[in-house]
Amino acid sequence: MITALIIRRVRNVTAGKATKEFQELNRVLKKVVERNKMAKQIGEDTKVTLDLKTIGMGAAGLAALIGMYFALQADIALAKELPEPLPPDVTRMEFDMKDKLVRQTIMTTQEDVSELKEDLDRIEEKIDKLN
Repeated sequence: MITALIIRRVRNVTAGKATKEFQELNRVLKKVVERNKMAKQIGEDTKVTLDLKTIGMGAAGLAALIGMYFALQADIALAKELPEPLPPDVTRMEFDMKDKLVRQTIMTTQEDVSELKEDLDRIEEKIDKLN
């Protein structure tokens, strides 16, 4: 509606009725600009317009957040009711014994590797003598 009025006014201005029509056009444009201007301060006169789609999306988001909150509260309540964890299956003494066994196995393996190196050195010497 406003667009059609502006187009009519512009046609009249170009036809020669410049002063009165130009003033009318200027007044109408000022009203359009004022109507579309963003509010610089929020107060009692501030108008907020929301379409139904935006309101629906906001309500769905709020419902999702509320659902997650209650699900989290239920999980916390369940966790409070669960029994305390059982003591560990391996006692300190068993751990120490296993650790000692592993260390002893490593030392035995090192001795075996040393013996193999000595045997390898002797075999190399015998091969060198044959050549």
